[in-house]
Amino acid sequence: MLEFSKNILSKVSFDKSLFQKELQKSVYWIKKKDLMNLKSQLTPLKKGKFELIGYSETAVAFRRYFESESLICVINRDSLLKEWKIETDSNEIEFIWGHEEAKYKNNEIVIKNLAPYSGVIFKEIG
Repeated sequence: MLEFSKNILSKVSFDKSLFQKELQKSVYWIKKKDLMNLKSQLTPLKKGKFELIGYSETAVAFRRYFESESLICVINRDSLLKEWKIETDSNEIEFIWGHEEAKYKNNEIVIKNLAPYSGVIFKEIG
């Protein structure tokens, strides 16, 4: 998919508007492919249970867990999400996918500046 996207983008580079449109499509498909690969690799995403841990009009946070493995997923469905705090019982977190501007301290994940229509996945450890 990446090579296909590069090929299309090189062919429409003469038109800024068309290039931006094709770039957005390429990013969508690349992200979708990444997420589908993650789903097949991470058991909680494939067959784990769902727990809603936070939501607003524009964003949602949930936990997917299976046996001793737990993931936290945050999805921003609208404009820039400036800051969101999520409590966790884990001793630490591991970044898995998506937006990387997050801090972990005292059993709390603080996500800042989550771009529109994007997300992040963390693995809870301990």
